[in-house]
Amino acid sequence: MLPASISKTHKAYTDTTLATHKTTYNHTTDSEKIVYHLRIENNGKGLEYNKSLKELFSNVKVRVAQNAAGESDSQTLPAFGQYGWTVTATTSGEATTLIDGYTGGPNADIDISTLSIAPGGWIDFVMESQIRQDALDQIVATPKYNAATSFSKSNAGG
Repeated sequence: MLPASISKTHKAYTDTTLATHKTTYNHTTDSEKIVYHLRIENNGKGLEYNKSLKELFSNVKVRVAQNAAGESDSQTLPAFGQYGWTVTATTSGEATTLIDGYTGGPNADIDISTLSIAPGGWIDFVMESQIRQDALDQIVATPKYNAATSFSKSNAGG
């Protein structure tokens, strides 16, 4: 069997055009929008199969501003919990490019136990949300491919 050759991309953007990387957040309405794009491509001639993918947006936390006197200065809350998020999933469409029936949707984490990518195929996920208004630090989302952190972290500045 010929080998698969996998490339992985995971970046934060300012909008769904995926044209401008999001690296800062300055508490303005325009700056609150965030779009994460996760793409896995098989550039090889063999099938990539029996792999897993996990990105749990519900577990991403960020340090937040104090809302009242006496609150902890290190309080963290779900980064996307204030507004929720929506995930859209697409594939290149080959019969052997499969994402285990995953369809995405509102407040959907990516948790695919078995996926496969045909030679020349790809899988693509776009998550849209807003950064919570009281966020103080960078928001870091890190997907795991086949149970390993094999992507670079996507950071949106705080």
